[in-house]
Amino acid sequence: SANLFFARCDLLPRLDALRTAAEQPHLRVSSVVGLEPLALAGAMRAFDAQLFQSGDALMPFADRVASADMRHRARQGTAAAIAATYRDIHALVNRDESGYEDPKAILTHSPEEVETLLDVAGT
Repeated sequence: SANLFFARCDLLPRLDALRTAAEQPHLRVSSVVGLEPLALAGAMRAFDAQLFQSGDALMPFADRVASADMRHRARQGTAAAIAATYRDIHALVNRDESGYEDPKAILTHSPEEVETLLDVAGT
């Protein structure tokens, strides 16, 4: 599942804080514990490492799903959830009020690049 992917790159505990921050447009997100520029950049580097792993990094237990169609749908659903979450993080970090001085140092890919890497572009 997408949660397993986010747990492996240390983003899972940060997602609630990110979601809460997204609901507060004037919050300086970069000052929230765990979302400081260095902390978030480290988690996003781990995200990139997970993203570029070969094989079934998105769904390591996919081989346990007997049906090829179900396996494909599960992988696509997981990939779509990861891409959507990345898009949300990207929008938040790039929001002027967030307080990140150099968003490109934290997020090295556009949401479209992540969608392409996950093979969910246009879905």
